[in-house]
Amino acid sequence: MAMTNDEDLQMKVEAGQAFNTDQADVRAYQQVFESLKKEPDFVLPSAFADNVLKRITKGKSSLTGEYIWLSLGVVIMLLGLILAFVYAGLKIDLSLLKGASGMKGIFAFGIIFTVFLHWLDRRFLKHTHTAG
Repeated sequence: MAMTNDEDLQMKVEAGQAFNTDQADVRAYQQVFESLKKEPDFVLPSAFADNVLKRITKGKSSLTGEYIWLSLGVVIMLLGLILAFVYAGLKIDLSLLKGASGMKGIFAFGIIFTVFLHWLDRRFLKHTHTAG
């Protein structure tokens, strides 16, 4: 009796139909279903599910490690930038800010508008926090 596919073989083994057990696939399916019929010889503790949930929520709520690595990365990048300026002999010329002294109104508008957009974002959009 040739089997057409795994689903047919599985249904026939589940139904307990007798057929040639010389095939490796048939023997494998029979062993799997015989094993599934047996109850496991161990019992999980009653608080097993609660312990698993505690571990999952504990891992998601702790972001201190990520903040430490982020801070360390920012500090290293700033140090690299400073070292690059020093070794390259670059001089920072702030004379362009002299012309900006007459633009206090536009700078104030920019700051107020940015704060307003931030307030709108927090007020009307839902934020979901995801951890890595």
